[in-house]
Amino acid sequence: MTKVEKFFYAHASGSWNPATETPQAGRRRYARQLAKAERHATMEGWHAVWESDVEEPGSEVCLLVDLDGRILQSLAGIEGATARYRRVVMAELSLEELTAMGSRCGR
Repeated sequence: MTKVEKFFYAHASGSWNPATETPQAGRRRYARQLAKAERHATMEGWHAVWESDVEEPGSEVCLLVDLDGRILQSLAGIEGATARYRRVVMAELSLEELTAMGSRCGR
């Protein structure tokens, strides 16, 4: 595993298919996916914007934004996010956007 994959393995959760993989294998797969999504986001200039959550006082919202300022994905209701967790959220939102892009392209 790369250094980035190890970071996501240690700090992100994820799921696994009990019929085809172990929990550890599922976490490794998810860590690889997050690392790839983070790389893609960096190459595309996507970035995270953190704002106060107006719906839930004391919470934050994370917006995944492209170079043109368009909101690609978002997550609300985040409380007490550390720098590590913020990185995981950014990667997870990037993975969601990549998945959505694939769906829109018929993949």
